[in-house]
Amino acid sequence: MVQLHELSHWNFGQIFSIKPTVTGINYWVMWFAFLNANIAYWATMALSMPDYTRFAKSQFAQAVGQVPMPFMMLIIALLGVMTTGAIEQVYHVAIWDPILASTLYLSPTLAILLNTLFLLATFSVNVFANTVGPAYDFANTFPRKLTWFRGALIVIAVSVILGAWTYYGSAYGYLYNWLLTYGGLLGVC
Repeated sequence: MVQLHELSHWNFGQIFSIKPTVTGINYWVMWFAFLNANIAYWATMALSMPDYTRFAKSQFAQAVGQVPMPFMMLIIALLGVMTTGAIEQVYHVAIWDPILASTLYLSPTLAILLNTLFLLATFSVNVFANTVGPAYDFANTFPRKLTWFRGALIVIAVSVILGAWTYYGSAYGYLYNWLLTYGGLLGVC
């Protein structure tokens, strides 16, 4: 176990001092692109929030249940930045992808275990988060014929037909091909 005095030589300021590789107008173009991507990322949750909160016991319970979300996302963002900064300080390469970092720098057994946990967590969260709202939409379109479960099956079929995994094959594809397009379309609507 790591003792507190062993961490005293760490300079945590270096972890947050990752220098941008882009300057000038290109920096601001990328900054606004990432801002738009983050807004698009959370737009789906904002649009689907009524589907998640419809079973709350009261309006107060619904509101209180949503209060921790921004704080949890802030913590997750800080952990991501700190992990990327720490990996850059230790290994001299900025790796933001936890799958890649664990695969490269952990023992094979631990990497397989951790990547299996990442896979299960990602799958369970995304299947739930990305299926509930659209499944209710389909079920409410034809309530006499479709249940929520049948709506979920339609969502799964549409996802397979669209080949959603092609958008997630790289960070570039996910950011530029999916989030910026999706965010722009939501902004227009």
